[in-house]
Amino acid sequence: MVWFVNGFAQASGAPCCVVALSRWWPKEKRGTYYGIWSCSNNLGEVLAYIVSAGIVVWVGKAFGPDWAWRSCFWGATAFGLVGISAAFLFFGNAPEDEGLPPVVDGAQGTGDGERGTGEDVAGGQKIALTSVAVWLIALAGGFFAASRYAIIDWGMFFLQVKKGYAEGGAATIVSINSIVGAVSSALSGIISDRFFKSSRKELAVAAGILNVVALSLFMLVPGRHVWLDVVAMVLFGFAVGILLTFVGGLMAVDYVPKCAAGAALGIAGMGNYMGAGIQSVVSGYLIRRAEDGTATLVGNTFENGWTLDYLAVFWIGMAALSVVCVLAAGKGRKAV
Repeated sequence: MVWFVNGFAQASGAPCCVVALSRWWPKEKRGTYYGIWSCSNNLGEVLAYIVSAGIVVWVGKAFGPDWAWRSCFWGATAFGLVGISAAFLFFGNAPEDEGLPPVVDGAQGTGDGERGTGEDVAGGQKIALTSVAVWLIALAGGFFAASRYAIIDWGMFFLQVKKGYAEGGAATIVSINSIVGAVSSALSGIISDRFFKSSRKELAVAAGILNVVALSLFMLVPGRHVWLDVVAMVLFGFAVGILLTFVGGLMAVDYVPKCAAGAALGIAGMGNYMGAGIQSVVSGYLIRRAEDGTATLVGNTFENGWTLDYLAVFWIGMAALSVVCVLAAGKGRKAV
């Protein structure tokens, strides 16, 4: 129950931020600022690795190992309170609240060619809930999240079991993608606004294909090649940063009136969380089947004949399906 509340609270923050972004900046600059905001996800991952490790080591030495692992949760809580305080003090809900004129976009409407009033929140939310494009983006985000969290959850395991890396080396290689992802998230919106006239589809499809290539290099090339694994994680991180911004919410927000930005992001976020959850269940099941209680790993193959390549096919397949959904969502539709 506590973990449910934790997840619910975390997920509730993003739509509020996106609603504020849509009120403070016009559609022509939305991608730029959304991308900068979106990189906080990757920065949070990097900080979590570094800060949590530091807290565990310090607390373990000062108070003993029983308190070391607990300190991670208390440390995360403290950082969360700092973030809440900053939002409470500096978060501006809308320009009008600060005595400024409202930001005016170009023509507003739905992604399907219908015009919205911009102020009709209920009507805008109905558009979001009934838009095929928004739900396809949510589906694309779910498939993408499955491939992304495959690396976050199981990347170290994959390197250790299939390629023989030590724990430290595996962690270092996998962490590269978070650093690169933060940079590409920040740049993705700027590039789409400046060079693609705020269209996200072209860059999202290119990033989706790059994601498939990176995962294939990482998982299907036999043997341990440090340089190749590093390159794969750099490419993966670059693709993830773009996709996390676009199919993680920005494309869905572009398809609805400004007043429904929160609803659109909520739908997209639901798809992402469901994809991540399904990935964990399926991957865990496949790994348990591989071990089969007593099966011993010899090279890449367990004694029961099961290989880790089955996992790779599942993860890469999820990435490929994400590209298909992005193409389907963007076909014949214009952002508003």
